[in-house]
Amino acid sequence: MHVAAAIGWAVFGVVTLAALVAANLAAAEAEHRARADAEGLLVEFATQVRDALSMNLNTRRSLLLATAAQIAASNDGSSSAVRRSLGAVQTQFPEFSWLAVVDGTGHLITDTAGRLPGEDMSTMPWFQPGRKQPYVSDLHAPLPAETTARLPVRAPRAV
Repeated sequence: MHVAAAIGWAVFGVVTLAALVAANLAAAEAEHRARADAEGLLVEFATQVRDALSMNLNTRRSLLLATAAQIAASNDGSSSAVRRSLGAVQTQFPEFSWLAVVDGTGHLITDTAGRLPGEDMSTMPWFQPGRKQPYVSDLHAPLPAETTARLPVRAPRAV
Protein backbone atom coordinates (compact mmCIF):
# COMPACT_ATOMS: atom_id res chain seq x y z
CA MET A 1 0.00 0.00 0.00
CA HIS A 2 2.86 2.39 0.71
CA VAL A 3 4.30 1.84 -2.75
CA ALA A 4 0.97 2.66 -4.37
CA ALA A 5 0.68 5.84 -2.29
CA ALA A 6 4.24 6.84 -3.20
CA ILE A 7 3.53 6.26 -6.90
CA GLY A 8 0.28 8.23 -6.56
CA TRP A 9 2.07 11.13 -4.89
CA ALA A 10 4.84 11.02 -7.52
CA VAL A 11 2.28 11.12 -10.35
CA PHE A 12 0.44 13.92 -8.56
CA GLY A 13 3.71 15.88 -8.20
CA VAL A 14 4.65 15.38 -11.86
CA VAL A 15 1.18 16.38 -13.05
CA THR A 16 1.14 19.41 -10.73
CA LEU A 17 4.61 20.48 -11.89
CA ALA A 18 3.63 20.03 -15.55
CA ALA A 19 0.46 22.08 -14.96
CA LEU A 20 2.46 24.87 -13.29
CA VAL A 21 5.00 24.94 -16.14
CA ALA A 22 2.19 24.97 -18.73
CA ALA A 23 0.37 27.73 -16.86
CA ASN A 24 3.58 29.75 -16.62
CA LEU A 25 4.23 29.35 -20.37
CA ALA A 26 0.62 30.27 -21.17
CA ALA A 27 0.83 33.36 -18.94
CA ALA A 28 4.09 34.44 -20.60
CA GLU A 29 2.54 34.00 -24.05
CA ALA A 30 -0.57 35.94 -22.99
CA GLU A 31 1.60 38.74 -21.59
CA HIS A 32 3.62 38.84 -24.82
CA ARG A 33 0.43 39.07 -26.90
CA ALA A 34 -1.04 41.74 -24.61
CA ARG A 35 2.15 43.82 -24.92
CA ALA A 36 2.19 43.42 -28.70
CA ASP A 37 -1.48 44.43 -28.90
CA ALA A 38 -0.91 47.44 -26.63
CA GLU A 39 2.11 48.54 -28.67
CA GLY A 40 0.07 48.19 -31.86
CA LEU A 41 -2.72 50.31 -30.40
CA LEU A 42 -0.25 52.95 -29.22
CA VAL A 43 1.37 53.11 -32.66
CA GLU A 44 -2.05 53.44 -34.26
CA PHE A 45 -3.06 56.15 -31.79
CA ALA A 46 0.21 58.04 -32.33
CA THR A 47 -0.32 57.87 -36.09
CA GLN A 48 -3.86 59.22 -35.71
CA VAL A 49 -2.65 62.05 -33.47
CA ARG A 50 0.15 62.89 -35.92
CA ASP A 51 -2.25 62.92 -38.85
CA ALA A 52 -4.79 65.05 -36.97
CA LEU A 53 -2.13 67.57 -35.94
CA SER A 54 -0.71 67.69 -39.44
CA MET A 55 -4.16 68.25 -40.92
CA ASN A 56 -4.92 70.92 -38.31
CA LEU A 57 -1.67 72.76 -39.00
CA ASN A 58 -2.18 72.53 -42.75
CA THR A 59 -5.70 73.90 -42.34
CA ARG A 60 -4.43 76.82 -40.27
CA ARG A 61 -1.63 77.45 -42.77
CA SER A 62 -4.15 77.44 -45.63
CA LEU A 63 -6.33 79.84 -43.68
CA LEU A 64 -3.40 82.22 -43.27
CA LEU A 65 -2.54 81.95 -46.97
CA ALA A 66 -6.16 82.68 -47.90
CA THR A 67 -6.22 85.65 -45.53
CA ALA A 68 -2.98 86.98 -47.05
CA ALA A 69 -4.40 86.57 -50.55
CA GLN A 70 -7.61 88.34 -49.49
CA ILE A 71 -5.62 91.22 -48.00
CA ALA A 72 -3.45 91.49 -51.14
CA ALA A 73 -6.51 91.47 -53.44
CA SER A 74 -8.50 93.94 -51.35
CA ASN A 75 -9.21 97.39 -52.74
CA ASP A 76 -8.79 98.80 -49.24
CA GLY A 77 -5.19 98.18 -48.17
CA SER A 78 -5.29 100.61 -45.27
CA SER A 79 -3.86 99.53 -41.93
CA SER A 80 -7.30 99.60 -40.33
CA ALA A 81 -8.82 97.36 -43.04
CA VAL A 82 -5.93 94.90 -42.75
CA ARG A 83 -6.21 94.95 -38.96
CA ARG A 84 -9.95 94.20 -39.24
CA SER A 85 -9.19 91.21 -41.49
CA LEU A 86 -6.59 89.92 -39.06
CA GLY A 87 -8.93 90.53 -36.14
CA ALA A 88 -11.71 88.58 -37.85
CA VAL A 89 -9.37 85.62 -38.30
CA GLN A 90 -8.25 85.88 -34.67
CA THR A 91 -11.86 86.02 -33.48
CA GLN A 92 -12.73 82.83 -35.34
CA PHE A 93 -9.46 81.11 -34.43
CA PRO A 94 -8.32 82.35 -31.01
CA GLU A 95 -5.35 79.96 -31.09
CA PHE A 96 -3.70 82.64 -33.25
CA SER A 97 -2.59 84.81 -30.36
CA TRP A 98 -0.88 87.36 -32.60
CA LEU A 99 -1.17 88.08 -36.31
CA ALA A 100 0.76 90.72 -38.19
CA VAL A 101 1.55 92.01 -41.65
CA VAL A 102 5.04 93.36 -42.26
CA ASP A 103 6.63 94.70 -45.41
CA GLY A 104 9.65 93.19 -47.15
CA THR A 105 12.10 95.16 -45.02
CA GLY A 106 10.56 93.96 -41.78
CA HIS A 107 8.58 97.07 -40.84
CA LEU A 108 5.19 96.47 -39.27
CA ILE A 109 2.19 97.47 -41.34
CA THR A 110 -0.36 96.37 -38.74
CA ASP A 111 -1.04 93.62 -36.23
CA THR A 112 -3.66 92.39 -33.80
CA ALA A 113 -1.86 93.62 -30.69
CA GLY A 114 -2.01 97.33 -31.56
CA ARG A 115 1.73 97.82 -31.94
CA LEU A 116 2.99 100.92 -33.69
CA PRO A 117 3.01 100.75 -37.50
CA GLY A 118 6.53 101.08 -38.89
CA GLU A 119 8.10 99.23 -35.95
CA ASP A 120 11.12 97.19 -37.06
CA MET A 121 10.33 93.47 -36.90
CA SER A 122 13.34 92.31 -38.91
CA THR A 123 15.09 91.04 -35.76
CA MET A 124 12.20 88.75 -34.83
CA PRO A 125 13.01 85.04 -35.13
CA TRP A 126 10.14 84.52 -37.59
CA PHE A 127 11.06 87.28 -40.04
CA GLN A 128 13.79 85.62 -42.13
CA PRO A 129 12.01 82.24 -42.46
CA GLY A 130 8.76 84.11 -43.16
CA ARG A 131 10.33 85.92 -46.11
CA LYS A 132 11.04 82.59 -47.81
CA GLN A 133 7.73 80.82 -47.17
CA PRO A 134 4.63 81.04 -44.99
CA TYR A 135 5.74 80.67 -41.39
CA VAL A 136 3.80 79.60 -38.32
CA SER A 137 5.44 79.19 -34.92
CA ASP A 138 4.63 79.17 -31.26
CA LEU A 139 5.31 81.93 -28.81
CA HIS A 140 8.10 79.98 -27.13
CA ALA A 141 10.51 81.64 -29.52
CA PRO A 142 12.48 84.29 -27.62
CA LEU A 143 11.57 87.87 -28.36
CA PRO A 144 13.96 90.81 -28.16
CA ALA A 145 13.81 92.42 -24.71
CA GLU A 146 12.59 95.80 -25.95
CA THR A 147 9.45 94.32 -27.53
CA THR A 148 8.50 91.84 -24.82
CA ALA A 149 6.97 94.47 -22.52
CA ARG A 150 4.48 95.60 -25.17
CA LEU A 151 3.14 92.15 -26.07
CA PRO A 152 -0.04 90.97 -24.34
CA VAL A 153 0.53 88.14 -21.89
CA ARG A 154 -1.23 85.04 -23.19
CA ALA A 155 -0.74 81.30 -23.17
CA PRO A 156 1.61 80.01 -25.89
CA ARG A 157 -0.30 79.49 -29.11
CA ALA A 158 0.33 79.45 -32.83
CA VAL A 159 1.43 82.74 -34.37
